Amino acid sequence: CASYRNFKFLTFTSLLSRWSLKPRFLAAQRLEVSLWNRLTLGGAMMAVSSWDSLHPDQFGGLINPLIPVYLTTSSSGQHDNLLVGWDAVVYLPQTKVYGQFFMDNWEFNGWKAGPKAAGIQAGAYWAPNLPVEARFEYTRVNAFTYYHRVHWLMYENYLTTLGHPLGPDADQLFATVNVTPNGRLKVTL
Repeated sequence: CASYRNFKFLTFTSLLSRWSLKPRFLAAQRLEVSLWNRLTLGGAMMAVSSWDSLHPDQFGGLINPLIPVYLTTSSSGQHDNLLVGWDAVVYLPQTKVYGQFFMDNWEFNGWKAGPKAAGIQAGAYWAPNLPVEARFEYTRVNAFTYYHRVHWLMYENYLTTLGHPLGPDADQLFATVNVTPNGRLKVTL
């Protein structure tokens, strides 16, 4: 992790559980910028790769997460899979509005058409100077997001899915209202 003024950079590399005899690696990078103490913009990239001895140049991005993995991923066929996301958070008085867009399944790269493998999430949190707070959120994850035809490229570690908890092909509308009339009584709807 490194930060300088309004910028923050995070990165890591991890060895995942094996699928059969193939070792799998997860490399991730995230860059954030904060503007005017009100807006935070972020971009992230996660790649699950299985090192192929026929393509030793790919292994560099797995050892050192500072090497952009997407340079080898974008033309590699089915040796790795990439998840790219962008998000924004706006802080207003007593309110937070946020959104995220992510694309998955870059094994269908190049000029050929692939399935829609994207997701969106948008929401708002409101906490006025009253004993009330509310949160509203919508999430859509398309059918092919987190779906992989090649098991050693899956976003999972020891059968635990890495990614949005909804999984593929799901919609969720979430709303909650909390009322706290006094310190000993809290009502949640």
